[in-house]
Amino acid sequence: MKCLLKHGAEVNAVNSADQTPLHIAASRGQTKIVELLFLHNAKFSLRDKEVITALLAASIKGHQDTVQFIVKHGGNIKDTDGKGNTVAHFAVVNENCDILKYLSKQGANLEVRNSEGDTPLLKAVREGRYRIVKYLAAIECDINTQKNYEIRPLDVAVLKGNMEITRILLKRNAPSGKASMHVVAAAGFGFLDLLQRFVSMGDDINVKADNGESLLHAACKSGHLANIQYLCEHGAILDWQDNNGNTALHVAVSNGHLDVTRVLLKKGANLCAADESGLTALHIAVKGGYLNIVQYLAGSLH
Repeated sequence: MKCLLKHGAEVNAVNSADQTPLHIAASRGQTKIVELLFLHNAKFSLRDKEVITALLAASIKGHQDTVQFIVKHGGNIKDTDGKGNTVAHFAVVNENCDILKYLSKQGANLEVRNSEGDTPLLKAVREGRYRIVKYLAAIECDINTQKNYEIRPLDVAVLKGNMEITRILLKRNAPSGKASMHVVAAAGFGFLDLLQRFVSMGDDINVKADNGESLLHAACKSGHLANIQYLCEHGAILDWQDNNGNTALHVAVSNGHLDVTRVLLKKGANLCAADESGLTALHIAVKGGYLNIVQYLAGSLH
């Protein structure tokens, strides 16, 4: 490389993809070569056919040292690709907290949206990047941010069933696009401490989601006994039916939770309650092949 440059090689020459030597070295994390090219007037601003700069090429591959060198020597920290993704968005993809920390120290905007409406935090939640979400939440990135169609980080985490990320967001009082999503999530994911906190702050223990499910339904679906005990002892309506006529007992049985079934019956759940198809919990148990539950329910009828 030194020899070629010494004998007049064009430092900003491009290949068929419009990539310069700087693009290639940056994408490979070859920081020493990037430095050599920079000293021979390589341009950080040039883009290839994918609209990628050398800085973006380094960030796509997660090469922290190369990213830092380019930024330190004049690379544009605001560079975006053709879809509006920044260095921060690519750091999320690579789950590279160190690059995000560096960007934060350099004053980069970590709230910027790409063309799909994703901030780095939203992208991290959607892709299940726990460490990234934890870091961005800790430095108080906006947990109220929402995509173009008004879905928020908490909604995404709950819909994807990501328990760890949901807990991070709930602990920081992340809002939802849907009323009571926070308390339903706490009940369903087994977060007893958060459930107790939300109820003590005034959330209705018998609130219903859009599908008619109550907190007790959510807890019975996942089988979290501690949450179920708490809800039953604090006024949850045992035989409340969702939009399909299912009671909490139906839900517990359909998910094969014998222990939950026992608790509900001991608390007074109606064994004979039928859903909109006329099925009782015993019918559901037989249909699901849950022999132990069938035996328990049949014994409870006598």
